Amino acid sequence: MGQEAVVGKIILEGNLCLASSLLIGAGQGSDAGNDKDIHVLKNKKGTPIIPGTSAAGVLRSMIRDSIPQYEADLFGEIKEGNQKSGASNGIQSSVNIDDIVLKNGKIAFRDGVSIDSYTGSAIQGAKFDYEVVDSGATGKFYLEMTLRGWHLEDKNDIKSPIRHDIIQVVQYLRDRMKKGIQLGALTSKGFGCAVLTEDALGLFDFGKKQDVLAWLGNEEHHAKQASVQLTAPSDITAEEKNLLTVEADFAICGSLIIRDYDTDEKTKDGKPIAAVMLKRHGRYVIPGTTLKGVLRHRTEDILRQFSCETVGLENLMGSAKSDNEDEKKVKSRFFVREAEFSGEDGSVAGAVQQRNRIDRFTGGTIDAALFATKPVWQMKNGQKALHLSFGIRKASEAEAGLALFLLRDLWRGNIAIGGEKGIGRGRLLGLHATIRYRDDVWELGEKGKVMSGDMKKLNSFAEQFMDKEAH
Repeated sequence: MGQEAVVGKIILEGNLCLASSLLIGAGQGSDAGNDKDIHVLKNKKGTPIIPGTSAAGVLRSMIRDSIPQYEADLFGEIKEGNQKSGASNGIQSSVNIDDIVLKNGKIAFRDGVSIDSYTGSAIQGAKFDYEVVDSGATGKFYLEMTLRGWHLEDKNDIKSPIRHDIIQVVQYLRDRMKKGIQLGALTSKGFGCAVLTEDALGLFDFGKKQDVLAWLGNEEHHAKQASVQLTAPSDITAEEKNLLTVEADFAICGSLIIRDYDTDEKTKDGKPIAAVMLKRHGRYVIPGTTLKGVLRHRTEDILRQFSCETVGLENLMGSAKSDNEDEKKVKSRFFVREAEFSGEDGSVAGAVQQRNRIDRFTGGTIDAALFATKPVWQMKNGQKALHLSFGIRKASEAEAGLALFLLRDLWRGNIAIGGEKGIGRGRLLGLHATIRYRDDVWELGEKGKVMSGDMKKLNSFAEQFMDKEAH
């Protein structure tokens, strides 16, 4: 037998659960209608799906970034062939992933608007809306890996055992999926977080009679039919290189509002409320799109302070503005997570505030211009109201310094999030933060004091950022 001979199968299956909203677009050629700028991908029955190609691409990228030496073993490779014959010496992919049907997937609608970085106001004609699959949806995940001769300890001996490191790599994928992966579009804005639950991982070794019979004797194949159940965690602990993450707890300085356009809430006397704080599944939230936009604009401000304008901004934050198909788009390395108000009971609450419009020329009230808004308010001073998470992939030390400046401005309330900033809404007060970069961890406490970790390193990151951007 040659090295292409099938010597076994590995099956990984379970439930894939969405921890945040998912956007995988149907494309311009879809017949979904034109009531939204982007529609989610659905099957013929109208049920949202995650294509197996999307999942395979994410897992392949994960292997390439952490343990690239195994990319070809699992996902194959294409090599340049003989130009005269057109033949290639590529290796076919060993991994096959079924489409994931999100049977309980609820379609929600999101909208947004582009903001002018100089004026801070909305750009005319730049409002957009799109569909998403709401968090909480689940679907069956099924991965089948075909083991061939090159996956054996001795490629030329069909009786040789299956390579232990290949098994470890599949276990590593399983472990990473249990921690959470990101699928689809807008992942840098917190979309597409998915977690594998109720997982099973089984090895069919066709050198064993019982595995051959189990495979041939069943029309549908499942991990638990295999003789070897791979339940132990992988010995591989590879993580992304130069990954910087910031996890921080905040209180609100007063109130905060991000308008929910999909509500018709009214006051006690039956009058419509002009603006209501956004909720997801009964909890107040700050969408990742809002948080990413705020931090991007603050980054521009910081760079301008050092007379750098936006040099390096698109390399960090990404860019897809160009209509030129030949111009390379840049994927964002800066990412955020959707933030829930998950503080202690009673630390925040929504409350209606009545306001009146003022004539800017006379300074008096405008007749019949009374209106109400319902922001979220900090009810107990100094208690945790929400948790923010952001970070940078493949971060340089200068970019780590930039992240510290962003955290500082959030901590001191210098960055306002959401609407009605002009009347003081949206400012935060830092309570606690954890910063991770490479092998180092720092803990920040009250007033930004460094509780643990090497403070000199943090200072050096800030100095490198200023040195880099000032010249």
